[in-house]
Amino acid sequence: MFKRMVTGLMLFAIFVLAVIFDSPINWLAFLMVLACGIGTLEFYSATKVTKSPFLAIFGVVSSCIIVVSSLFPEVQSYVLIGFLVISLLWLVIRGKTEDTSLWQWTLAGVIYLGFMLSYVLAVRELDNGIGWVFFIGFATFANDVFAFFVGSLWRGKKHLLASNISPNKSIEGAVGGLLGAMILAAIVAWLGGLPISLFWAALFGLLIGVLAIAGDLIESRFKRYTQIKDASDALPGHGGVMDRLDSWILAFPVGYLILILFVV
Repeated sequence: MFKRMVTGLMLFAIFVLAVIFDSPINWLAFLMVLACGIGTLEFYSATKVTKSPFLAIFGVVSSCIIVVSSLFPEVQSYVLIGFLVISLLWLVIRGKTEDTSLWQWTLAGVIYLGFMLSYVLAVRELDNGIGWVFFIGFATFANDVFAFFVGSLWRGKKHLLASNISPNKSIEGAVGGLLGAMILAAIVAWLGGLPISLFWAALFGLLIGVLAIAGDLIESRFKRYTQIKDASDALPGHGGVMDRLDSWILAFPVGYLILILFVV
């Protein structure tokens, strides 16, 4: 528990500083490239893509490039097309001599991490971008923290949320997490002066909490499929980088879509 709390506080501080400061470099972009590179490598280690050095290196580099390509929307589509063309050429050239499932997992890793998490930077580029990144990021953090503590401290009968995927997650913990996401989302909207009412901020926070839980369950399903407990031991008390990014996989892309359609 001590390691988990210390690591969590350090990650929280790094995230806050990276979002705020963008000089002399874009620190959030640097952080996301680093996180996506490590996370994609963890993904490939679990799915055995690392058996093909070319695909592993190509996938990690592609994931890093795609995550930062959201800062350059005029070339982002070309980056995605280039990645797909090169991967398809590999399939034609090497498909008969290497396991084609490695190609499938290579694409999956880049989409799951590089593409989906590129929306963290896309949100940062919006009007009031710093506030909106904090809004979504803090709501996912609150969901994780409240769910963990409510689930751990609940003394009544627990009702499992998805026993076939993650036997440790309870409905009681999920409800606590959603309440935490709603409360913190409203607080961030108020303190940050975001152009959204407290009611809609809380409702938006509820949606972010639901998406965070779904992202967590998606990774739990992946780990059950690959028969691993944690993506790695890179983060003491938390597992791997991918284990910390799972709540953002759906929250930031959907959050970005809602913001551009209804808010900014």
